[in-house]
Amino acid sequence: MSDLLAALPDLNAATVTPLCLRASAILVRPGNPAHIAGIADLLKPEHRILVVDGSGQQGLWEDVAGRMGDIRTVRMFRSNVTTVAKTSADAKKAWDSDKVLDAWLTWGIRQTASPRIADRIEIEPQYRIYRDAEAALTRRGLDRPEAKDSSPTCPHRKRPRSSPNGGGPPRLHREVPRSEHRATGDRQLGAYRMRGARRT
Repeated sequence: MSDLLAALPDLNAATVTPLCLRASAILVRPGNPAHIAGIADLLKPEHRILVVDGSGQQGLWEDVAGRMGDIRTVRMFRSNVTTVAKTSADAKKAWDSDKVLDAWLTWGIRQTASPRIADRIEIEPQYRIYRDAEAALTRRGLDRPEAKDSSPTCPHRKRPRSSPNGGGPPRLHREVPRSEHRATGDRQLGAYRMRGARRT
């Protein structure tokens, strides 16, 4: 959230609120043809791994590989990293274009957002990393009761469908690409945007 606060001065830092935790996961090709079952398999020399160094994933692969305090694991994992993308959008393009890649270390929500392009493999508990998704009010949002009084839900949990203008608190709608990050007049949610409150 710190980089977003720096990029969007309209956000009120005092209102930053953690919403939920995201878990790291491994995305594999549909059907898992490489038979990847976890991080232990990604340490084998035949795999080609995609990672992201941006979009809230800075240092994610190092945190995962180094979680047990064994530098050998970090070295083996790093030797299989063949593509480093700057954003999740760049990573998806690489995943779509380079069919040799057989594993993508990222947040599990990526597979939920694009279920047809990959299967999700849960990371072993001893290697799994959690980071939070956060929300913050904009300056205009401070003056909007529907923004201040709402209770945003985790963007990674399924929610019942409802009309954007059907009353009740604003709901998380979709993940917003970094290129579209901007204040909406109600809330800005790290990489997530609220819907339901009218823009001004």
